[in-house]
Amino acid sequence: MNLLLGVLSLLFVLPAHPDLSKARAIYDSTEVALANRGDYKKAEALLDQAQKSSLATDVKMMLTFGLRGQIEGYRSNYFNSDFYLFEALKYAEKLNAEYFISEIAHALAINKRQEGDLNAAAAYYDKAIENAEKDQKSPRLALMYNNYGLVYLHKASLDSAEMMFRKSYDLSKDAGYRSGEGYFFSNMGSIRLKQKKYQEALSFFEKGMEVFSGVNGPQALLKKEMAECYFALGQMKDAEQKISEAIEGIRHFENKKELRDCYQLKLDIYEATGRGNATAPILKDLLRVEQEIAKQDQDVRLKSAEYGYLLNLQEEQNRSQQLEIEVQKQRNLALVLGGALVTVLTIIFIILFLYTRSKSMTIRRQAEELDKFNQILEVRIAERTAELSKANTALALKNKEISQALLEGKLLERKRLANDLHDNLGGLISAVKWSFAAFTPQSEKEKEILEKIEGMLGDAYSSVRYLSHNLLPKDLEEQGLVISLERFIDRLNDNPRILFTFKSTLNQRLNPDADFELYGALMELLTNITKYCDGDRVELSITEVADRVEVHLMDNGNEIKMEGQGLGSSSVRERIETRLKGTLAFRYEEGHNYIKITIPHTKS
Repeated sequence: MNLLLGVLSLLFVLPAHPDLSKARAIYDSTEVALANRGDYKKAEALLDQAQKSSLATDVKMMLTFGLRGQIEGYRSNYFNSDFYLFEALKYAEKLNAEYFISEIAHALAINKRQEGDLNAAAAYYDKAIENAEKDQKSPRLALMYNNYGLVYLHKASLDSAEMMFRKSYDLSKDAGYRSGEGYFFSNMGSIRLKQKKYQEALSFFEKGMEVFSGVNGPQALLKKEMAECYFALGQMKDAEQKISEAIEGIRHFENKKELRDCYQLKLDIYEATGRGNATAPILKDLLRVEQEIAKQDQDVRLKSAEYGYLLNLQEEQNRSQQLEIEVQKQRNLALVLGGALVTVLTIIFIILFLYTRSKSMTIRRQAEELDKFNQILEVRIAERTAELSKANTALALKNKEISQALLEGKLLERKRLANDLHDNLGGLISAVKWSFAAFTPQSEKEKEILEKIEGMLGDAYSSVRYLSHNLLPKDLEEQGLVISLERFIDRLNDNPRILFTFKSTLNQRLNPDADFELYGALMELLTNITKYCDGDRVELSITEVADRVEVHLMDNGNEIKMEGQGLGSSSVRERIETRLKGTLAFRYEEGHNYIKITIPHTKS
């Protein structure tokens, strides 16, 4: 039975799409243009060729997303690159295109490694190698093992890194992949550099320079690491020469982060040789590159957010169109059936009319009465509809008044409770603390107990102040949402386990209602993240876009279910969706939780 099922499965395997070989040729040409020469002009031309090609739709979408992701990745726009590569991977898996699954997963792994997300990078390398391992003599497989070793190198697991590099070297030798041997020498030099074995490192780097003779990109990076070796050995003249050559090569490749490291090393060389007064031009270049990197990161995140919004909008439009098609089919079917039914009824009516001709006057009279009845009924329906519309309008106004009254009541209650906590309970704790201060311990044991009690009372007083502040922060009333969130984030950062960052481009304050509801929702979300997130980084941003405000919240912890662990509690949804008439969206992608809130911009 199993044998029969196996044979049947082979018979029904879908053949590879005939356009995949054409797509692969364009993809490989782009990779060569980027990797060996940094030729972005040719890469963009190949992307344009792919977009204008007659390839099947799924193949074209996979190819164009993949090429754009590659180009953005080589330009260090990793955040933007990830979005394009994710989309390309979806189409590759849909087409069951093993080569493209492997290549796109490899590109994502490189991005994640550069972003510092080493666990995600390792997962993508596993996926890439799994789909490339059928060809043991493939230079692609050798390159993947080489890059996998870089993950261990960044983790400072040097033995594991060297094992991966040597496996890559063996595969490169078998496949006649000369560049793979060059990468081996380069990476072994990096290991020896980390081990502070500078002469051995230089020896490996020199071998790598021989392999990559005439290839600008790899040579520039090798010269940078050679400059680090010479600097460590105190050979400042050689270090300065190599870092200057590296800067020229890396500048051509538009790799701003590598260029920043080169300028920093050159500054160190100048300071070590007593030429600190000549560092002004280098400092100027370094500051310029730092500003470009910061602007690039900001532009990439904004473009990525816009791209994600447009993609979601397109998906909604596609679903809407599909629904319209289904509805139209149902309508067409109803028209056909209705037409047939009308035809049959007409025939019956004619027969009955001929048979009962003598009763035609009675039928006509009944028809006239029926028309009159319908007219009366239509008038009554119109009157009733108008009454209902008026009642709905009044009800909406009443609901608005009730909501406003509830909000004002809630604000007043929070003020009262905050004042009671601070004045009554806070005062009581302070009085107890002063009472204990008047007590004179008679022994070391009593002194120790007294100190513990005073510490607990101090903690209790701090907690009361924290609760009374968070019930209704004065900052929120006086200075608005952004200042209140900045101070709340500062308090959260007192806990060193998680680093919270906050950015805002909000130019005008929201109205008090929106300030209060959005602040309350974000406090609950951030507090729940501190409880359930096992990551170490949380990013919050608020952006003003036309007539709306967008809030993005991201953490790098484990997946947190919206309902199960309270992250999407009913109170948060009530604030965002009911009171602010906004939307709340959540997704989990490759080790990150993403929350997006969109509300209308109700200015104060």
